[in-house]
Amino acid sequence: MVMIFKNFKKLRLLPICLSASVSWAVKSAVPYDRYGRFEGVGSPQYRYRIDNEAELKKSLDAGIYPNTIDHDSEQNIAKKELWRFSHVWAASPQECLKFWSSFDPARSPLPQFTEGSRQYFYAQCLERSGRLKEALKAYNAALIHFPGVLIPIEPGREVSGSPYVGVRSLDALEALTRLNPQAGLRYVGGEIQVENGFDRDLGNDILRVWPGRLLEVFPDKALVLRKDLGPLGVMETQRWPSGVSLTHYENGHWQMRFRGEPFLIRAIHYFPAPDFSPEKSTWVEKLARSLEEPEDQDSTAKKPSNFWSSGWSSDRNDNGVADIEEVIFDSNNNGRRDQGEPKMSELGLIAMAGFNTVILESLPEDDHILQEAFEKLGLRFIISESLGTDRSKPWAPWVRRVYYDDESVRRVELSQLASVVHRYANKSYLLAWSLGFSHQFMTQSARSETGMKAYLGFFKEAAQTVRREDPRHPIIAVTQDLTGLPEIAREISPVVDILGVSAYRGFYGFGESFWLALKDYWSGPVMIFDYGMPALAQGVSSKGALQLQLTAHKRAWADIARQTALGQGYGRALGGAVFEWSDQWWRQDWRSHKAALRHDDEPRGAGSAADGADYPEWYGLVSVPDFSDDGIFLRAPRPAYFYYSKMWKK
Repeated sequence: MVMIFKNFKKLRLLPICLSASVSWAVKSAVPYDRYGRFEGVGSPQYRYRIDNEAELKKSLDAGIYPNTIDHDSEQNIAKKELWRFSHVWAASPQECLKFWSSFDPARSPLPQFTEGSRQYFYAQCLERSGRLKEALKAYNAALIHFPGVLIPIEPGREVSGSPYVGVRSLDALEALTRLNPQAGLRYVGGEIQVENGFDRDLGNDILRVWPGRLLEVFPDKALVLRKDLGPLGVMETQRWPSGVSLTHYENGHWQMRFRGEPFLIRAIHYFPAPDFSPEKSTWVEKLARSLEEPEDQDSTAKKPSNFWSSGWSSDRNDNGVADIEEVIFDSNNNGRRDQGEPKMSELGLIAMAGFNTVILESLPEDDHILQEAFEKLGLRFIISESLGTDRSKPWAPWVRRVYYDDESVRRVELSQLASVVHRYANKSYLLAWSLGFSHQFMTQSARSETGMKAYLGFFKEAAQTVRREDPRHPIIAVTQDLTGLPEIAREISPVVDILGVSAYRGFYGFGESFWLALKDYWSGPVMIFDYGMPALAQGVSSKGALQLQLTAHKRAWADIARQTALGQGYGRALGGAVFEWSDQWWRQDWRSHKAALRHDDEPRGAGSAADGADYPEWYGLVSVPDFSDDGIFLRAPRPAYFYYSKMWKK
C-alpha cells in the first residue's frame, strides 16, 4: 500500500535519505491506515482506533499486538520472576521470548505489567534473538498503540532515559533501522513531545504523539559521514588564543577546530589507580588514614591526605619509574607479557586506541607527564572540576560538601578554583575546562527547586571565575542527562561555551528524543561528557557482559558520530567521552575497609547495566590493575577497547 502522509507536524527525513543513491519504495511495513484510524495526532488525545482487527492481525507476526496469544489457563508467575524478565538484556533470548510471548497481563501479579509493557519487552526479546524485522514491527506496534504506558520500574532501579514505552520504542526504531540498513526498513516522521518532562514528577507530564511511519525500502549499504561541510555558510566563529575555535554553520551545525583543522573530541576519563591494589595489606592502613575527617563537614576544613592522587607517582616495584609509565598491554588477558605485547605508559595505550583527549578529575603534582603526552602522543586534556556535585554525601575522601547558599563557603570554593585555573591556564596541553555534575551522581540538595537555584547561582560565579583567570580556553558545563534542561540552559548559556551531558542510556545510543530535546532547548554545541556500560550484570556470563558492554559502546559512538557536523543528524555534537579507562575497584563503599579491599561485584542502586543496576567499579575499557612477576601493571583490554582502536584508525 502506497502511503499518503498526512496529519504530520513534520517529516524529518535525513538528508541522505533523499539522495539519488537510496531508492525509496514508500510503502508501509504494516498498513495501519487500511485497518484503522490515527486520531488526535500531535495532541494529548492521540490514539489509534482499530476498525478491522481480524485483517490487521493477519498482517502481523504472532505476538505483535493485537495478534497476541489467547490464554485459556491460569498462569502462576512469581513477582520476583516477573521483575527478572523485565531486565530483558540480562536474560537469555530464548527464555525471554518464551516468557513474554506467553505472558498474560490480565493475570499479572503486578498491575504495572500491562499489554503495553509486554509488547515493549517482547520487541526487545525479538531484537536480541536476531529477528530484527519482527522486532521493528513490534516496537512500531508498541509506539502506535501504547505510547503513554510507563515501563515498569523495579524498586531501587530505574529506566535510563524516558520511562514511556512510546519514547523508548521510537528511539529503538530510529536507531535500529539506521544501524541495520540491510533490513530494508526505515522509520521516519515520528516524534513524542513530553511537556514537563524535564522534572522528576511523572504526574504532570503531557504527551503529544506523532507516530511516524515504518517504511519498506530497498536494502542499502551503511550510511556514512560526509567528508566535508561543502559550501555551507558560516554564521559565526568563536576563537580562543589556545588555538581552539567553534564554528556555527548556517544549517545549525557546530564544529570544533584546533589551529584551523577539524577536531572531533574522542575522549576518555582517566583516573590513575591509587597506591596499592586490591588485596594488598598496606591498603587498610592507607585507607584508614585517608578517611580521617574532622567533626564538622564544612568545605573549609582540613583536606584529607593525597592518597587519591597517589596513583600518578606511585612506584610499587621501586625501580625508579612510576607505575603508570610502564604498563604491559596484556592483549590476550593471560596474566603475563607475551611476545609482541608492548610495554608503555597508560596514556600511551590510550593514544594507541585512537583517543585524542583525556578528562582528568585528579591532577598530578608534577605535570610533566601531561606535557609529554601532548608533545609525544598528541593528547589534549580537559580538566574537570565537579564543584562538589559528584556525591550527595561527604564521606568520600576526595569529595567536599559544598553548601551552595552559604556565602563564606562559596568564597572559599571560588578561591580554590581560581588557584587551580591560574596554575594550568597557559598549559599547551589544556583543551578546555569542565564544570559541574560528575558521572551518574548528583547532590540531592541540587535536585530540589531551591537547591538547583542555589547551585546555578554558584555555577555562574564559578564559570565567571574560570573566564577571568583563563580567557584562553572554552568552558564546558556538565549536566546530569536532561534533568532540568530548560532552566539549566536558560541560566548557564550566557557564561559557558559547550554543554556537556552525562548520559547513560543503555543499548540504543542516546536516542532521537534525546537529541531533539537538546536541539529545542540548547542552541549551542554539545559534548557527551561521559557515557559507558559496566562489564558486569547479574545473571549474565562474563563473556556475555563484555559483549553487552561492546554493544552499548558501538551504538553510543555511532549516535554521537551521526550528530556531528559531518553527520546526518542535528549537527550539535562535538564528540564524546568514554567512562572510563580502567575499573576503579576502590569506589564501591568507602566506609567499609573490607569492601574497599576488593573489586566488588555487588550492584549499587540503579544504573545502566543490563540488569538495571549500577556497578561503579566495572566501567573500564581495560580490567582492574594486576601485576606481572616483576611488579609491572598488566592492562587487559576488553572488546570495547579494540572496537575504538579499529574504528578510529579507519
